[in-house]
Amino acid sequence: MKFRIGDGEWTDGKLTLEGDALLFYELRQKQRGLLSKLRKVENKPTLIIHLNSVRDVRRYDRDILVIDYRSEPQSSEQSSPLSPVSSEEVLAEGAQESEEEVEEEDVELASVHVMMSPDALDDLERELIIQMNVLEFSVYFTHAGSGGVLSLEKHIKLQKGIVKISNRAMWIIGREDHKRIAWDSIVNVDEKKRSRYKGVVYAAISVDYFDESEEVIVSSIIISIGDTITTLRKYIERLLSRYRVHDELSDTENQILAMIYSGAFDFSDISSMASVFGVEEDEMTRYLEHLTEIGILENTNNGKKLTKKGIKYVMQLSKTGILGGK
Repeated sequence: MKFRIGDGEWTDGKLTLEGDALLFYELRQKQRGLLSKLRKVENKPTLIIHLNSVRDVRRYDRDILVIDYRSEPQSSEQSSPLSPVSSEEVLAEGAQESEEEVEEEDVELASVHVMMSPDALDDLERELIIQMNVLEFSVYFTHAGSGGVLSLEKHIKLQKGIVKISNRAMWIIGREDHKRIAWDSIVNVDEKKRSRYKGVVYAAISVDYFDESEEVIVSSIIISIGDTITTLRKYIERLLSRYRVHDELSDTENQILAMIYSGAFDFSDISSMASVFGVEEDEMTRYLEHLTEIGILENTNNGKKLTKKGIKYVMQLSKTGILGGK
């Protein structure tokens, strides 16, 4: 295997999991005698990462895994930004919000890249996610694909698993697989109507998010008993709020975005588009430039298009029925 600390060089090495820590060893070449072959010798650990300091695990490629962690030592007694408790414990404590749970929002994390065979990385990734020191919920789930529709009919296959939440992402973990969903990829979260299944009342949320291509919006359905889903949704909504547009946009800007989203905005004829909104062409250009500056639009060969942030913003407008800002 190879590893790279931060922006450093790739190093041949060895990785072991000992107790509650990952140990990275650098393998160096040592020559014994003039005619002897080069031989790799293990040194003391080059890097030690305690598992309770890991805050994100993400796949950069099939054979590369990125581990983000707090570089300063952290004892197991120290609280994490989202304490590793079960959904039942959260509910028992009244699900009170705490500033400690989001204290690491702006903490800069260190990172290490790990390169090894995809199968070995699959095992490492799963082990790190399962042991990650973050908030945890016991759930049932199904990945519904695009336009997911909730149904509790007997032919729907629900998997038993857990949901983990950190300040970087949420993970839906089943018996054999897992899915990482970054907060900036989530478009919408809806709580579904409660349903009775085999005599038990379940609540559910639908999480809509961009797939790996960042072009298609897919859905996952998360189901649990009683008020667990309400608590889970509250945490998700609070973390999602960091990735929403907080700039106040004018009514005209909102209408422009809605028109772009529908595909009716003609970037090849800005003059005509300006007349539709009753503004001058240079004013329309300023609107488009402003929306680009705040990350809602991005330049393309054919004009501009909505970014992920922009799509989420327009969908939120549609959801709330508000198409006006100030």
